[in-house]
Amino acid sequence: YENGVKKLLRAFKFRRRLLLQLNLVRLLERRLETIPDKPWDLVAAVPMPAPLKRERGFNQSQLIAEILQKHHL
Repeated sequence: YENGVKKLLRAFKFRRRLLLQLNLVRLLERRLETIPDKPWDLVAAVPMPAPLKRERGFNQSQLIAEILQKHHL
């Protein structure tokens, strides 16, 4: 990770800054736009252990995947 992206991810995951998910999606979208011919048909979240999900209150990859699915599939 670049320093700025790493800080953004950590704030989103560990400090419950859920509004940052839109910034993360925008960064990911920019990266995906550089890949020719859209080589995917599916966006999937990475499962996380139930105790960790209860502790955090959300699965960050699920939140990001849901937005990407709406906009890019």
